[in-house]
Amino acid sequence: MSTDNLFLFLDMIRAELQGVSDDDWERFKRSISEHAGGSRLYVPARSRKRDHLDQLAKLGAEADAQEISRLLGVSVRQAQRLKRLRG
Repeated sequence: MSTDNLFLFLDMIRAELQGVSDDDWERFKRSISEHAGGSRLYVPARSRKRDHLDQLAKLGAEADAQEISRLLGVSVRQAQRLKRLRG
C-alpha cells in the first residue's frame, strides 16, 4: 500500500485505534508536521527473516526441513538455515 500523504495513511490507522483521544491524535499529527514537515519519510518493510523465525518458533522443534519449507514457502535449504538459526 502506498500513499503520497502521510496524514491519509494516519487517518486509516486512526480508524483502527479507538482508544486515542482527539487531542492526543492532533498533538501527534502536529508533532510529525513540526519534525518531518516537507520531507519524504522512509518506512522500512518488516524483515522476512524475522517473520520466518517467528513462524518457525510456533512450529516447534519437531518440524523437519521439508515441512518448514512447505509452510514458509522457502527452499528446503533455506528452511535448514532458519532451523539452525533458531537453535
